[in-house]
Amino acid sequence: MNAITAKSKYPVPIIDELLDELAGASWFSKLDLRSGFHQIRLKPDEEFKTSFQTHFGQFEFRVMPFGIMGAPGTFQDAMNSTMAPFLQKSVLVFFDDILIFSPSYEEHLHHLQLVFSSFKLMTGRSNLLNVSSPSKVLHILAMSLL
Repeated sequence: MNAITAKSKYPVPIIDELLDELAGASWFSKLDLRSGFHQIRLKPDEEFKTSFQTHFGQFEFRVMPFGIMGAPGTFQDAMNSTMAPFLQKSVLVFFDDILIFSPSYEEHLHHLQLVFSSFKLMTGRSNLLNVSSPSKVLHILAMSLL
């Protein structure tokens, strides 16, 4: 399948550039999209490309499986499109991880509400997110940013 798939030209976010956007923020919440890649529906005429065989028969994915060429870029593009009004202001997106950051607690609660509303509009569902409580400490790769 990877051999017949067009190569994705969508750039992966650079962590250092994302972290630079956090200047001045004091409050953070991390959202994790459940089954991230599996939220992207394939076009019906493209499903045959994901066909696989098991002991129980032949099956096709109806959603984007992890590991196919172009999946990370497609997913990042979908997330950036959904969060576009908030990017570089109060939201960072790195694949299925979303970081909401704000200078004050009151603004943070407002930013959370905006992000949740965007997800509900996009998906029609609000139960796709695992949410961490607002915190003044951000844990990234075993480091704490205060």
